[in-house]
Amino acid sequence: MLTLIKREIQDHKIYFVMAFVLSIIFSVSIIAQIYKGENEELMFLLPFSEIVLAVITIIGICGLGASQMHTDKNRKISAFLLTLPVTRSRIFAARVLTGILALLLLLTPPAVTINIVLAGLGQQEATYKYFTVEIFSSLFLMSLGIYCTGLLCSLYKSRLSATPTLLGLILSIFLLSLIVIKGFGIEASIIMFFYTASCLTFSWLKFNSAAFI
Repeated sequence: MLTLIKREIQDHKIYFVMAFVLSIIFSVSIIAQIYKGENEELMFLLPFSEIVLAVITIIGICGLGASQMHTDKNRKISAFLLTLPVTRSRIFAARVLTGILALLLLLTPPAVTINIVLAGLGQQEATYKYFTVEIFSSLFLMSLGIYCTGLLCSLYKSRLSATPTLLGLILSIFLLSLIVIKGFGIEASIIMFFYTASCLTFSWLKFNSAAFI
């Protein structure tokens, strides 16, 4: 399993680099947001930059799931791996775990940053529980849902190779709008949990029945 995960990371290292860079940018943005004071330039630039970063992040997360399956199709990776003592379930699990590792790399530094900053402001206890339990869980489940959307859409064939990815991006934007409407909380987390579970289930069924050889 570790070998399969390592292979997935190597094949998609650009997404891990992107996740690391975005996590640093988000961390800096959080610090700037808290300490911006009455700086008019920051008050104008921060919301705009955060929207741009959110769009790039959505594209990147959805793209990772789609890229894993497209790379599989183009390079016949699963066909090769299945000639070895490796099962489809392990191949699929390795890909999903790789996606989760990328999401943790993206979300953990900003989470740590905001708690350190808030601790310095004397607001650690109240906000730590709220952020980790509600906001972080909602963000993680939303990100995982977007990733699984890309994973699922890329498994379906289309005459235009960009169509499944485009469909994944449209669904991802819909998921993001759901969080904006519902807010960060238990209701949004429950919805995202069932959506993600459904995407993973259908992705596994499609992957398990695909003809690689």
